[in-house]
Amino acid sequence: MRIGKNLQVIKKIFVWTIGTGVVAVIAGWLVLAAPMFSDFRRTVVQDFLSRQIGQTLLIKTDVKVVVALRSHFTVSDVAIPSETIDGLNLAELTLLEFDLDLISMISGSDTVLDNIRIDGLGVEMRTLSDGLKSWNQSHPSTAQANNEVPAGVHEQNGIIAFLGDKTVDVTSVKLNVENEETGFEFRFVLDAARIEQIPNGGGATLFSRGSVNDQPMEVAGDFPSGAPFTTS
Repeated sequence: MRIGKNLQVIKKIFVWTIGTGVVAVIAGWLVLAAPMFSDFRRTVVQDFLSRQIGQTLLIKTDVKVVVALRSHFTVSDVAIPSETIDGLNLAELTLLEFDLDLISMISGSDTVLDNIRIDGLGVEMRTLSDGLKSWNQSHPSTAQANNEVPAGVHEQNGIIAFLGDKTVDVTSVKLNVENEETGFEFRFVLDAARIEQIPNGGGATLFSRGSVNDQPMEVAGDFPSGAPFTTS
């Protein structure tokens, strides 16, 4: 009789555990995919991306998710406000897609987001007559703040550091570089740009093609890990 009762208890615990797991999976799926959680999902994703790039990122519409261990996210109407010039967006993205390794994110792994695709990217690199720039160069990276960067090495910060170990495809790019101090103005229109990872954590390479002030151009760049980037 005692053995039978023990088996019944074990059976109940097993059924309860399975049932709790199923409920947790369903709840997680609803949060990631159901329309009723749209605002919550948008807030969580924009906060996560803001931490990744080191400055505020805003999502104006919903976030769509294909749920898996490596989930695919689709985000529309993204803005990165300038931290220095009020009312100006440093960057705007019509469409942003990426893969996110949920297990790595939960476990605290550094590289959890990859295969980034951007369409309709607009960037405003503006210098006002008083020298104020639309981008902020004063924020130290986490490694610099913790004195982990060797002397003489200038580590890339913010968005550049974020993109350095990821594969990125960008289509339809407009980059405006305007300097009110010098009067220089450059209008870059790029058909496509691609950032590829260098194996073994060596950084990344960049290639893009398009025009600057209506003149054809191509740009190639190297973003080595832990060293200044170069372009040609």
